[in-house]
Amino acid sequence: MNKKGTVLHWIIFGILVALAVFFVMSKTGIIKQEPKAYWSLHFLKNNYLEAEKILLSYESIERIIAKDTIQELAQNGGLQKTEISNCGTLQNINLWNNNNQWCMPDAPKNFSTSATAQLNTKLPQLKFTNLQFNKNTFSAKAPKQPLHTLLLKQHNFPSDQTYFYDPSFAIELSYSLDEYTQLQSEAKLLVEKCRNTQEFLTCIEQAKPTHWHPGFCDQTKNPKKQSNPKPTGPSTIDRKTIFCVQSPNGYTLNTGQANVKENIIYTFALDFTPSSLLPVQDTTITYLEAKEMYHFQFTHNPIAQGYKIYYTNWLIIKDNTPGNAQDIFSSVPKDPALGFYETTFINTANLQPCVTQVDAQPNQAYLCQNKIQYYLSNPQLKKDISYIAGITAHTDKEESLLTNFVDMASK
Repeated sequence: MNKKGTVLHWIIFGILVALAVFFVMSKTGIIKQEPKAYWSLHFLKNNYLEAEKILLSYESIERIIAKDTIQELAQNGGLQKTEISNCGTLQNINLWNNNNQWCMPDAPKNFSTSATAQLNTKLPQLKFTNLQFNKNTFSAKAPKQPLHTLLLKQHNFPSDQTYFYDPSFAIELSYSLDEYTQLQSEAKLLVEKCRNTQEFLTCIEQAKPTHWHPGFCDQTKNPKKQSNPKPTGPSTIDRKTIFCVQSPNGYTLNTGQANVKENIIYTFALDFTPSSLLPVQDTTITYLEAKEMYHFQFTHNPIAQGYKIYYTNWLIIKDNTPGNAQDIFSSVPKDPALGFYETTFINTANLQPCVTQVDAQPNQAYLCQNKIQYYLSNPQLKKDISYIAGITAHTDKEESLLTNFVDMASK
């Protein structure tokens, strides 16, 4: 037998046996086949995709913080819930002005301060900086974060993988803090238009934008979202009044529930104290024959320190109103024989509690439900002579205009 032929025969036989063994073992799973591109698949699954899930969870927290901060500021007149306006408060509601002083909130700064504090509490490991809310984009910067994963030792790769992801964010919201600029402009126009009117509440109703509503916000609609204490008194005190204002641009916030949005409502108060002393315009005079006194009644001005009553029989000076009292009475003759002219002063510090007409004392003033009631008695006044009277309000710095006279009828 040819030796070379024998060797070749056994080589071919060995190869066939080896192929058969490999085929059988691979079918039964005895030999494990490693997946292709192990490193790439491991990176995608355990690094990239895992980092994306982490970033998604961060974004959910960041959106909640933005929503809560927007609501916090709106419910507190643009201030943080722990802040009090420099102009004071009315029924725990922040005032935007006090007399001639305006205390407009810096909403972007307050938002940044409050949101940063919440981010540092809920995501302290990320150390956010440069937080901004520009137009409708809520953003902040943070250092890149490492994500470590281990590889199986039997593979000829490094023992672990490190992937760096960037947790900085820029989230677009359906809201802009620029709305405060519009609200502040509307507030100034409303105060300017209504502060120097006697019936300022009527003026407010007629002049306010349609999305403005005087009074407290309705807490029953969403009581859990209200940060302010439950109101315990009137919404208007001493020409200061509270407003509940809807978003003029119709902005809403996501609630986390499908197709459910939450309206943005602003709460603040405004002061309509007049820039100058308002004149007395609603005087009524009744003659009490049984007591021989004239009963004067008019609305009390809370900033007035006193009132001056002018009365005379020189009837033609009616035509000189409105004007300064001294100018109006400058035409009255100085000779008592030609004309009668008297004044009396009511000091608000001496106002007495309200009494009935039966108990009223002559030349005494009483405060009755924001009305001044004064009982004038002067023996110089004659029943057969016609008199007129006008009243001005006083402070230590100014006297209001005398706008009208009222007949002092004694018949």
